[in-house]
Amino acid sequence: MTPALTLSPIVAGAWRLAEWNFSLAQRLAWVEGCQARGLSSFDHADIYGGYQAEALFGEVLAQSTVVNLPAFWRRSVSTGTCARQWARRWQAQEDAAQSAGLLQGMGHLILCHCLPEPAMAAFGPYNPQAVLSTGHDLAERERAVFGVAHPEVSAWWAAEMGLPDQAVQAIEQSLAPPQANYPALTRAVMAACLMSSHLERGMSADAAMAVIEPMFQEEHTPDLSD
Repeated sequence: MTPALTLSPIVAGAWRLAEWNFSLAQRLAWVEGCQARGLSSFDHADIYGGYQAEALFGEVLAQSTVVNLPAFWRRSVSTGTCARQWARRWQAQEDAAQSAGLLQGMGHLILCHCLPEPAMAAFGPYNPQAVLSTGHDLAERERAVFGVAHPEVSAWWAAEMGLPDQAVQAIEQSLAPPQANYPALTRAVMAACLMSSHLERGMSADAAMAVIEPMFQEEHTPDLSD
């Protein structure tokens, strides 16, 4: 999806993960062992593993000590819900918009897990009272630390999961400057990211919509500096 994202020369096969009957601790040790040997890419081939490998691997990702996971999942659900509402307003595919919104931030978890040392230096250690950076601020910090930001990684992950190309594109462009000429699905996810940030700052839904909707009209130059 992006030239900055590369795979390791050897990819670890995880499609039999469910058959190994590993505990969560054993799965975490296996993943960390792969990474220690330079295997930073994993092939889940979920269709061959009874559609369990990705779920089991996701439990490992959730063991990150850098990310405030409760706050992260609240934001993901909020973004997915907002994306569905904007899709309805702009006559885009609602299910695809909600899925894209839910997965939009997943790249941050992946980056923090796959590159734990720079992640810990830049974002950690985990603090349950910490406030998550907004999407645009977080993306800037990620590019400085990892050389790539979470929308690109999230889009790659979504493509691996088989989401439609339009949803993958919407995730990848989710933090781009708002424009009226983007497809409706992309606009819905972009607007959802903005709205989720406004809601976290205490703005009402109606006030946030009044601020965001003009950004996607012709001849409007958005101000994303805040």
